[in-house]
Amino acid sequence: MQYKKSKINALTITSLVLIICIAMCKPANFTEVSSHGVKVICQRGHVTVPELRSDRNSKKIKVEYIRLKSFSPNPQTPIFFLAGGPGQGSTHQAENPNYLSYWSTFLKDRDVILIDQRGIGKLKMWYAELNWPREDIFVSEGAALDHVSNLAKQAAQAFTKRGINLNGYNSKENAKDIDLIRNVLGYEKIIPFGFSYGTHLGLSYLKYFSDRVEKSILIGVEGLDETFKMPLDLDVQFDKINDLMKSDSLLTSKIPDLKVLYQRVAEKLHKNPIELEIQTPVKLKRKVLVGKFGLDFILKRDMGDARDIITIPKLLYNIDQDDYSTLQWFVEKRYKEFLAIPAMMLSMDLSSGGSKERIQRIKDQEKESLFGKVNNFPFLDIHTFWPVNDLGEEFRSPVQSSKPVLLLSGDLDINTPAYQAEKVSKNLDNSTHLVVKNAGHEQIMFHWDAPKTINDFLKNKDVIEAELSYPPLKFKTVK
Repeated sequence: MQYKKSKINALTITSLVLIICIAMCKPANFTEVSSHGVKVICQRGHVTVPELRSDRNSKKIKVEYIRLKSFSPNPQTPIFFLAGGPGQGSTHQAENPNYLSYWSTFLKDRDVILIDQRGIGKLKMWYAELNWPREDIFVSEGAALDHVSNLAKQAAQAFTKRGINLNGYNSKENAKDIDLIRNVLGYEKIIPFGFSYGTHLGLSYLKYFSDRVEKSILIGVEGLDETFKMPLDLDVQFDKINDLMKSDSLLTSKIPDLKVLYQRVAEKLHKNPIELEIQTPVKLKRKVLVGKFGLDFILKRDMGDARDIITIPKLLYNIDQDDYSTLQWFVEKRYKEFLAIPAMMLSMDLSSGGSKERIQRIKDQEKESLFGKVNNFPFLDIHTFWPVNDLGEEFRSPVQSSKPVLLLSGDLDINTPAYQAEKVSKNLDNSTHLVVKNAGHEQIMFHWDAPKTINDFLKNKDVIEAELSYPPLKFKTVK
């Protein structure tokens, strides 16, 4: 079946890009107030660095940061916060009262440096097509991959024409930027504090600048050879949700076995994709078809966040009952991922790549998983033509260090499963790994006892016995 593409007008595409990434500007020195009423002195700055240091003719780019000033007259070694994504900045946290309250816990003793890593906060690192995606992108992986691949190829050509060298956007260059900021701010040592991709960057910094690290904090750990995901992680997670759900007798009376329900619903959507009218990020209506691939893509994206895990049984049950309202909500949430290409994220991830051994294991697991190849969609395929150089096996080799490292994982996190941190910790002689119970990926860092535990670690206290746990999940009811 052929689908006619419709043009998006200039105002629509401008709105879309602004939704994706908004640049903000404030004076170099300013004061913000936390949600607890604490005044925090902030200093905005930037460093100018080569886009690619190995290229003598490389153009210069800016890497921006904000220093949150310690309340202490004699601050200790500073925290450098490394955000996730890749592609998520952190300087915006200085303007958010809740984030400021979080960081205030540490400001009693030390500065906190919030960094917008290279390529973050600039509209030019996104590419959006002027045509809507085909209606069947949620029907099959082939249709979705065809759309994303074409969009990525157009993006790569557009960035080349703009004079952007995508090879400059990798975790080695990123780590060198971090060290330059350290030097400019006059710190002898720092404490890398990474979340998600930020742990990948933190490990890169620890590997190449170990003498400048006092301690490290890694939350939601992605090792240097863990960029590409293992397909069976999704199956393991699905079994966990199935087990957790069984503590709810009312829910299990309607859904005796979540896996059986999933298989029935997936087959239903495979045979007869459902047509939905959704609202796009720019408030325009679009019709899309949703099949098994669309369901699997949603599960892959949302099955590791505790806020969404509680809705998974309801999602599948409602589809089985021909109620597609919950499915429509999830499709609207994820539709924007087919509208634009985030060049910084792709370049950072694909330059880190994966070892031959890991990629072979992924291919073997794809044959076993209920969800096939979706856990790496579309990265393994785009990897073959996106114009960045692989950082190689030396980069991906295990990081070995005797520096104190605290690793935190969530037992319901499939973005960075707890076993990854356990594997990384085996080569860190002075490490402590804690698992937060009932936490998905986004919940680990913000557990109410996490800042205290981290502060105790920074004060050289033994935190191995610390217990971090959320209450049991309360699943959404079904009717």
